[in-house]
Amino acid sequence: MAKQCAICGKQINFLDQDLSFKDGKACIECSNKAGLTTNFDSISWASAHRISDLKALIDSCQKIDPKRDKELAKQKVKAEKLEQKQVKKNQAAAAQQAYVDAKNEFKKSDTEILGFFYFNPTIKKVFRDRSMKNRGYRVFNYSDIINYQAVVKGHNDSKKHGLISSLLTVEDDTEFDHVEEIYVTIQLKDGSAETGWLADSKTGKTMSSVVQDDLKKLCSLLDQILTENDIPAATRISYIDTTLNTASQVSATNNVQPVVISEPKKKPSRKAPHCPRCKSNNIQIMENKRKFSLMKTAAGGFVFGVPGAAAGALIGKRGKKYHAVCMDCGKKFDIKL
Repeated sequence: MAKQCAICGKQINFLDQDLSFKDGKACIECSNKAGLTTNFDSISWASAHRISDLKALIDSCQKIDPKRDKELAKQKVKAEKLEQKQVKKNQAAAAQQAYVDAKNEFKKSDTEILGFFYFNPTIKKVFRDRSMKNRGYRVFNYSDIINYQAVVKGHNDSKKHGLISSLLTVEDDTEFDHVEEIYVTIQLKDGSAETGWLADSKTGKTMSSVVQDDLKKLCSLLDQILTENDIPAATRISYIDTTLNTASQVSATNNVQPVVISEPKKKPSRKAPHCPRCKSNNIQIMENKRKFSLMKTAAGGFVFGVPGAAAGALIGKRGKKYHAVCMDCGKKFDIKL
């Protein structure tokens, strides 16, 4: 079916040369008046413009160079990207300067620095510094604080531990072997919350008595602020120990009900040797007459982890039974390796 030129109205047959624009077609005669041909650059220019653009060139008796126009368009886009990049760079520099200015306000002799929190009693404001988990910073007033929680996460020697390992005692009845995280979350009037870490296994910061003292000081200071803000002591939850799965109090002024936080149990592997009763992989092979193979031990440990290392060491004769005991539930059983 023949189409008409959007400029002169001439019919464009199937074999006639033409250029396709966004909203129509133009015959080659009208296109030549604006300097356009049927080469690749002209076709690209036409596909990116409208008939009105072509008509404006014809009416003003202007001819363009599609190739040069394409290069100018690329340069324009490149210049816009550089401008946007510079704007972002300036914004980042301004944000960094604002952060430095805000932090310098709290770098005074009367400021109490506890973890990532800076308490300035003179202006009665708190600065929560940036960290790996909190990319931004925040400044808020003492009067905005309505509650807080101090959380200690850890485990005992029966589990693996990462970079952090020490003995931390917050109170006489809250003693455990290894600490993973210590953080305090301050709740504010507007419904938001600010969290600051005193210790985090990802940062590799070692547990010490300094961290213990900082935690006690921070909780004591927050208790004092809550008292000044007329927050009832019965509504406060100040300390949660996730290792012992219980909640207790750092401050003797608080009178709160325990909050239970349970750690999710790891799903036992059915591929590795396991206990028939509790399905635990924490089993001990009692047979010790055969010699252990170093290569098979490594292979078993690589495939199944630590429980598989003991089994891998005994692999050799298929179908032989060994005495084993589950280290979790105590069941004794025979196992084929």
